[in-house]
Amino acid sequence: MTSRIGEYSPLSPLQTAGSGSARWCIASRGGQRFFLKQFLSPVYPAKADTPMKEKQRERCRQFESRKQRLYSAMSCVLGDTLVPVLDFFRFSGHYYAISEVVPTHINGENKDGMTDEEKRQVLYHLANCLQRLHVQQVVHADLKPEHILLTSRSWGYQVRLIDLDSGFLLDDPPPIGSGLEGDPVYLSPEAFLRMTGQDAPMTTAIDRFAFGAIIH
Repeated sequence: MTSRIGEYSPLSPLQTAGSGSARWCIASRGGQRFFLKQFLSPVYPAKADTPMKEKQRERCRQFESRKQRLYSAMSCVLGDTLVPVLDFFRFSGHYYAISEVVPTHINGENKDGMTDEEKRQVLYHLANCLQRLHVQQVVHADLKPEHILLTSRSWGYQVRLIDLDSGFLLDDPPPIGSGLEGDPVYLSPEAFLRMTGQDAPMTTAIDRFAFGAIIH
């Protein structure tokens, strides 16, 4: 197990469970615990003066710029429902994102036993969070029950929305023909059209479609 990743000390080995594009673990810094995610791609190349290496470096620069803009916009979202990225950095060629560790929870898939009132409360908080995301011009793009963490409280459920790795800003949508990592069950029609090379608009409507599927 790696002893140190930047300023963070992993408390467990990096694992890929639940993610095909990243590895993650719990790490500590200054006595606090954090959720550490390592992106598997792109990887910043070692120094070498070749056209291929320069092309890889340019891809990494674009990736870094997009992520920094996205995470900056996320930090402006009001409320505590969204789990923001607290730190983003490159270490030994890989990019890492740091966020808080959400306390013991269930996710939206494991909703058995919830009353109708509790379900309405969860959906209300999720709707408010999506509205605040969209005000900041951020599209989640991978909204699904697995990314809605619920922590039981005396007054009901605290709702936390995670994982904007597929997210984007409205002025910087995914390229036409690019693969989207969202769950096909919750992907909107225009997202599928975009993947097949058609110039379908990528707007906040794709989150509203997924939200409707979650309600259903």
